[in-house]
Amino acid sequence: MRQHRHVGAYGLLHEDGRILLIRKARGPYTGQWDLPGGRIEFGESPEDTVRRELQEEAGLTVAVGTLLSVVSERRSYRAPDGEEEELHHIGIIYEVAAEPRGVLRCGPDGQDSLGAEWFEEAGLPEGELSPMVRGALGDLPGASSRRPG
Repeated sequence: MRQHRHVGAYGLLHEDGRILLIRKARGPYTGQWDLPGGRIEFGESPEDTVRRELQEEAGLTVAVGTLLSVVSERRSYRAPDGEEEELHHIGIIYEVAAEPRGVLRCGPDGQDSLGAEWFEEAGLPEGELSPMVRGALGDLPGASSRRPG
């Protein structure tokens, strides 16, 4: 079994009782709803990663705020080439705020996202959320009433 580590930075954008999520196009969370974000490129700060990824995946310019959480997850899955892989995923999660004139990209970005969508905090799609989303929800005020089962 191949093993690898992925260190990424993610943005939790929540406003007016809603949370912005993207549908994953590839990787171990394919088909699940995830926070916008991704791999930290060489020489890039986690904050710059969040800004770049929100622009790429959701078409939004954001201000990066408070560091909310660091989530560590291990998951085994079958890679596209049929090989079994074990992933150690470390996600650095920040609270972010969108610039007021941004237009949400709802369609695929041609890479990691099948599209972005707003969800009511009370109506998140249980069973379809990535570990990064679950980790971030635990750090919001009133988290016990929002965290999916």
